[in-house]
Amino acid sequence: MSIPSLDIGNLRNPKMHLDASCRIPAEDWDIHRHDFYEIELILSGGGVYSIDGTDYPIRRGALFMMSPISFHSVRFSEQTKLINIMFTEEVCDTETLVGIFAEHPYVMYDISPANIRFLQVVAGELISYLHLNTYTEEVSAAYSNIPAPIAEVPPLTAVPQASPPVEHDLPAQNSADLFSYDNTLPPGDTYARTLLGCILGKIRNLSDQVPQSRKISSIQHAMLYLQNHFTQNVRLEDAAKLAGYSPNYFSSQFKAYTGVSFKQYLCELRFSFAKKLLEYTAMSISEISAECGYADIADFSSEFKRRSGMSPKHYREREHS
Repeated sequence: MSIPSLDIGNLRNPKMHLDASCRIPAEDWDIHRHDFYEIELILSGGGVYSIDGTDYPIRRGALFMMSPISFHSVRFSEQTKLINIMFTEEVCDTETLVGIFAEHPYVMYDISPANIRFLQVVAGELISYLHLNTYTEEVSAAYSNIPAPIAEVPPLTAVPQASPPVEHDLPAQNSADLFSYDNTLPPGDTYARTLLGCILGKIRNLSDQVPQSRKISSIQHAMLYLQNHFTQNVRLEDAAKLAGYSPNYFSSQFKAYTGVSFKQYLCELRFSFAKKLLEYTAMSISEISAECGYADIADFSSEFKRRSGMSPKHYREREHS
């Protein structure tokens, strides 16, 4: 396997807080990641969706949600229509995100027809609102005949269910401008946040990672914080303050919950991310060292060799041989 010639890499856009669209991609998407969260719900089509080296079939009802540390690519075998939602942690409820991502960098579900319908309705309103009512008339017509309320069914199906075509659907755009968003959502815009919250709440209900009856813990909040900020100079004291504990008590509780120390957990996040950057990007070793939060390349190389048994250079050569 050769190093990708097109390195989309980190699509940093600090102005982008929330955007949504319904799209028919014009071409495959090479391996990439974002500095924000992304949801993609397949409405129709086929192909393969790869996340962190694992392949999933593209089919109606497949829902993918990635955190900023997930690398993904898409190969389409037929025309595919999907809903795409991208957002930063600043515009959503942290408790919901923790329930989805506390222990895994991405989720994939095959969802039921009723839940597809629910997400189409809410996403349609979000798309209409974010794009200055561009789709207002079409979306209104598309959903004018939907009965209310939408009946609830078990949200997660172990075996994908065949479902009839939806009579009314979201209007789609070609995705040539997929990575060109520049949406500066006003801080006080509660309506868009509420719609996003409904979508995330539905996805949270699909998750079996954290039982609904169990309260989200302060340690899980700290874990999500680390997943979003491990490339920075994160201190145990910062995470302990976020959890509302003293550093010593937080340290003991963190190890009791995760099985490893705070430092080990942080190092593992950086090491895992470094392996992905070596495998999926053409970034230099020094760039990867800085990207993963190491003070200098010598510390990075030493830590990487200690964990993998080989230098970053040799690891990359092995993965691309």
